[in-house]
Order: sequence, then structure tokens, then C-alpha cells
Amino acid sequence: MNAGAVQAAFDEAARSLGFRFEPNFVVGECKAIGLVHAFGSVRGTLVFAYEDHPRPAVLEGLRSEGYFYSLLAESYERFEAQRFRGTLDDWGYFGPEDAKPFWYTGKAWS
Repeated sequence: MNAGAVQAAFDEAARSLGFRFEPNFVVGECKAIGLVHAFGSVRGTLVFAYEDHPRPAVLEGLRSEGYFYSLLAESYERFEAQRFRGTLDDWGYFGPEDAKPFWYTGKAWS
């Protein structure tokens, strides 16, 4: 997976869909592709490549610090609005009500 392409896709998604994305996010010694603010948990979602992610114990530590995390496949190397909206809906919105994107439905994937 190309982490730079995932970052670019999330940058485009953030501009298009109206959410905050912070690339190359570091928590302690753990570096994520980025942090999607206000989705997944109050602290946001850390995104990692599926095949290159921290050990389970590290992921559990991130969860205990209040982060949600997602291990992404290559399909996130390019922005497709429907896929990104569906993903963010599935993660859930945890930000201020007045900043919630207009398209957000909160419908989780089954």
C-alpha cells in the first residue's frame, strides 16, 4: 500500500466532505498515516495500512487512550466519495453537533 496515496485521498476527502484530517499523526512512538478528527471516537480515528500496522498490544494501548483505529486496504489509495462517506458513517461522528457534515447519516455497515 502507498501511504502517500492514502494521505492524498484522505486530504481530498476532507476537503470534499468537510472533515479534518491530520496526516503523519504521531502518538508516542507510533506513527499513523493520519488522524481523522471527530470520527470513530472523541479523539478521532488513527488510520494505518492493513499490512503495516502496530502490534496488537500497541493498538490496544491506543484504544485505551481513547483513539479508534482502522486498518485500511489499498482501495483507500484513491478518493471515492461514496466509499469515504460510508466509512465515516460506519465509524460514527463524535464531534460538535454544529460541525457535523450534512451528508452524515450514522448508518453503520452490517
